[in-house]
Amino acid sequence: MWRVDLTWAHVPILDSNQINHLVSLCDSAEHVRSSSVQLAVESNVPFGVFPSYPVPHSLNYGAPLKDEEAFLFKHYVDHVALIMMPYDDQRNPWKSSYPAEALHSKSQEQRALLHAMIAQNLLMQAAKYYTLAIEELRSCMEGSPAEYASFIAAISTLMFVEIYSGHSATWRTHFNGAWAILKSREADEPWNLSEFAWASTQSLCLINILNESSIKYHEKAPLGQDQDQNLRLIHKTPSAFISSASSFGFTIGDTQLLMSCIIDINKLALDIQKEGDVDIIDKAVNDLYSRLEACRESQVKGMPNDENDSSTTSKEYRISWHHLNAFIAATHIYLHRTIFDLPPSNEIIKNYVGEVFENVEKFLDAGGGNLSLWPAFIAAVEANEAQHVDAARKWLDFAVSVGMGNRFKAKIIVEKAWSLREKLAKEAGTSCGDISVDWRDVMVNLDLDILLV
Repeated sequence: MWRVDLTWAHVPILDSNQINHLVSLCDSAEHVRSSSVQLAVESNVPFGVFPSYPVPHSLNYGAPLKDEEAFLFKHYVDHVALIMMPYDDQRNPWKSSYPAEALHSKSQEQRALLHAMIAQNLLMQAAKYYTLAIEELRSCMEGSPAEYASFIAAISTLMFVEIYSGHSATWRTHFNGAWAILKSREADEPWNLSEFAWASTQSLCLINILNESSIKYHEKAPLGQDQDQNLRLIHKTPSAFISSASSFGFTIGDTQLLMSCIIDINKLALDIQKEGDVDIIDKAVNDLYSRLEACRESQVKGMPNDENDSSTTSKEYRISWHHLNAFIAATHIYLHRTIFDLPPSNEIIKNYVGEVFENVEKFLDAGGGNLSLWPAFIAAVEANEAQHVDAARKWLDFAVSVGMGNRFKAKIIVEKAWSLREKLAKEAGTSCGDISVDWRDVMVNLDLDILLV
């Protein structure tokens, strides 16, 4: 009689890592034609019912694929590999040796191959669905889009695809198109149709406000060129929409009052370029000071009681509080640089730059997520003191780690502004802090056009 207790006597016991690895191989290698990852011809388990993989005798094997990786890897083998050759062939290396090598994942090079294959798969999928979205939008535009909110949201989302991929100019084509639709419907106030309509309109208006902060008056399109979708146009944000809800601005961590200040700084800058009335300009500046002070007082009243409170509610509040503080300080910088052209050595600029990065650091330390680009960027280009430059570099390193293409372009602009300031200071025989460099000029000279979101 066969002793049941001896059934598995000579089979090694697998730890959890080994089990996860084998399950991962089963999930992701079933269609890979390679002897190195095929199932064994003969079973090594008792009763010989199930095929098996050889059991690893050490931990020197690749880490198990995550579910998402396994799914994307299988899609690569089943679909992407087939179009890597003009016809199917059993010798197709992208269907055999490439995936077999990547699945080992023992070395850094093999992990790089795995990640590169997944990236190629994702890019092809992205291109496919991007094209579908464009075709569907074109079809909608042949008539009059019936679903305003979905139409605006779709165009805006394609715009963010361009922004996040680092295409520094093509995003504006989508933006100008979406804005044209908004303006054509403005009289009907379509944002009141639903919560979604309001949210999609808010996103577009916030983009417009931040976009205006990167455009000088002389860059405005000449009369008669409005049809060029790539022009850096200046659009007027509907005041009726801005006042439609007190929560305007919340999706970028800002407030209705502060966004209104940024709008008016943009407008004031245009008035100055057009040599507006000095008394009117002085009145506008004083009004901006009062409103910014109101923003600051509101923040002081709402200051978190305990920075060490680890409760979820308190943590979320601290994160949003520091983010808004950074925005307020950056708006002060934007006002004094845009209207008064103060250099980095000015105490006002220095103090607010320090305040921005103090709040950025606390935001990140508290576990904050993807910090809005505008406030930190506005401070970074004016950083001159050693500790401020270090803080700006630390933020830039974090920003590019998020993987969004416009962050990489922002870093290029910031570092170019620093180097240009240093070059001009040497030529003038003065300190860097005494040199004003307009980052908008730097951006244009670099042939870049980024959106600070």
